[in-house]
Formats: sequence, C-alpha cells, structure tokens
Amino acid sequence: MAEKKKTYISPKGKAKWPWLRKADIKYVKDDDNGKFSVALVLDPATVECEEFLALINSWSEAVEGDGVPYKEVDGAILVRFASFYPPSVFDAHRNVIPPEVEVGSGSEIKVAFQPNYYKGFGGGINLYMKAVQVIDLVAYTGASAEDVGFDEEDGYAPEKAEVPFDNPDKPEEDEDGSTLPF
Repeated sequence: MAEKKKTYISPKGKAKWPWLRKADIKYVKDDDNGKFSVALVLDPATVECEEFLALINSWSEAVEGDGVPYKEVDGAILVRFASFYPPSVFDAHRNVIPPEVEVGSGSEIKVAFQPNYYKGFGGGINLYMKAVQVIDLVAYTGASAEDVGFDEEDGYAPEKAEVPFDNPDKPEEDEDGSTLPF
C-alpha cells in the first residue's frame, strides 16, 4: 500500500493574491482549468519563518533541486502555495467558512500543504495547498475609491431616485398626473 504523504502547516502570515474560492484562469492553456493559490507573506526576522525556510531548503537539497517556492520581496518572504483543487477554508475555531465569504489580501492565515518535488527546470520543491485556516479575516470587497487614490472633489454626484416598491418598471407620476422623465 502506498504511503500517505504528510501534511504540514505553515506559520501564520498575511495572505497576498488569494485565489481560494475560484481558480485563477489568467494564464491557462487549453488543457488547464486554472489554479487555486495564495502567497503567504512572512516576516523573515521571526523564528517560525527561519525554521519554515530551513525545512523547505532541506527538501530542495534532498532532491538536488534549485527551485524553491519562496522569494524575498521588499524585506518580506513570499511563499507560494497552489493546487488544481479548491482548498477547504476554515475559521480560527476550525469551522468551515461559507463559500460566499471571499478571503482577501491582508487576511492572517495558515496553510495546510504537502510538499512535492519536480524534476524539470532544474528541479525543486512546490507546495500543494490542501486547506487554509483564517485567523483574522479581511473580506475581499473590491477596490474602493480611496484604495485607488481618488480624493473627494466638488462636482457630479447623482441624486438618488426612489423607485416605487410596488412596480419598479412603472414610471412615477407627478402631482398633476403626468409621468416624470426618469
């Protein structure tokens, strides 16, 4: 009987570019359905990060590969996890988070994963994401005007037209019985 692969748990870190509920299909090929993925941002000054990177490096050395699933960016370590299957997503108390809740960048998470080695491109290690535990949720809501850098300006702001509750397709009537133009 084949030995079951061990599942490991990452240290806590901040989620970046999470694709946990639907697959990222931006760079798919004809025979690919996309990938579920997340980059975990870790502080390299912590003991947990040092131990985690040492573990990944030991796996890479064991398979005599050059590729590791992390890189340093702006003083932080980005560790990439991916899967062809959607991961289970749990809250801090190990309860399933409903699928309509989108985990956004900046959420504090841990990732359950299995290491895998590959031989092509010089060989190395990649990390197959199995599940995610959300410690502190930052819900994805899309960018706000402030997020993209807009300041409030004097100028156009639409008036809120009230639509009658009983029939939203029926035009409103003015006091004299004529219909309003909106």
